[in-house]
Amino acid sequence: MPGDLLTGAAFGGSEPRPSPFAAPLWVHLTLGVPTLLAVALVVRHLRRRRSAAPAPSD
Repeated sequence: MPGDLLTGAAFGGSEPRPSPFAAPLWVHLTLGVPTLLAVALVVRHLRRRRSAAPAPSD
């Protein structure tokens, strides 16, 4: 076994990783706002396309 694995196991394991949900608010806003805007624009585009399409005739 590699020495770093044995050393980590002997002294309680590796450092715990921080949760991604513990990021500052500006990180959440930087990632979330553009994503929500893109989803809203796609939904708006699809709704406009459906309402502008002529009704199918039987």
